[in-house]
Amino acid sequence: MIAVASEAWAFLGVVVTAVAGIVVAVVNVTITSRTRRENTSQHAASIEALNRVVEKVEGVDSKLDQHIGWHQAYTPEQEA
Repeated sequence: MIAVASEAWAFLGVVVTAVAGIVVAVVNVTITSRTRRENTSQHAASIEALNRVVEKVEGVDSKLDQHIGWHQAYTPEQEA
């Protein structure tokens, strides 16, 4: 009688362990895929922001080059 009860508890332990393993795997896959999608959308937003910064810096670079050129071409005699 004790052996039968022990086997039943052992079988129940195996079933609980198997079901828990499956549940953990499903939850892990769900969380991982959701995180991957969020990272992808955040990455796309970051790339857009970085591209806007690059465009603004390029515009400043061009203006600065022109301004430096103006200073290099300037002579004090031009004021008189």
